[in-house]
Amino acid sequence: MTGGGSEKLGSPNLFLVYGLTQNPETVRQALLRGDEEVRTLSNRYALIGPDTPPFRLSSGGWVDIPPEAAASIPSMEDVFRSCRERILHQISPFAKPARLFLDRYFDFVDHQVTVHADCLGPQMEDGDIFTARDWLFSAWLPLPQVRLLLDEGGGDGVTPTYAEIDVVFWLGSRLLGIVVEGSGMLSKSR
Repeated sequence: MTGGGSEKLGSPNLFLVYGLTQNPETVRQALLRGDEEVRTLSNRYALIGPDTPPFRLSSGGWVDIPPEAAASIPSMEDVFRSCRERILHQISPFAKPARLFLDRYFDFVDHQVTVHADCLGPQMEDGDIFTARDWLFSAWLPLPQVRLLLDEGGGDGVTPTYAEIDVVFWLGSRLLGIVVEGSGMLSKSR
């Protein structure tokens, strides 16, 4: 991002807004005004630079669970289920193909950890600090209904341009965007 006060955002290479946010520019302008704390990953946007680590389910910032609430979740299965539900709640109920993709992604992650549990670590009893099931949270974090800033526009009344992508994964060195055939995001890219 260049110009338009972007220095307040730390000049990331990529700015994206995700989830059910109606207007991505509202989020960007709130950050530029200093209305909220600028973070690499939040529950509705990401700022990605060359040194940004990969986004995984275990990455901080994307899920707003107070520590006391997190401590009260009884099992890793419940935490994984909560992560899944939080991500699925960030996508329109009308985007059925994209929702199906995300459902299958989470099923795949769960299945792979189950199938490869013997390779992932020692089998421990429930209540131990780490188990093979903890590998669920090393999975890439899917960001749904992404609006990726392409052009900031400018002070001359030019509107910023965003590309819409059904699901994005930040892999640490590249952005992987998934456009699910027939998903038809609700609004056109601007």
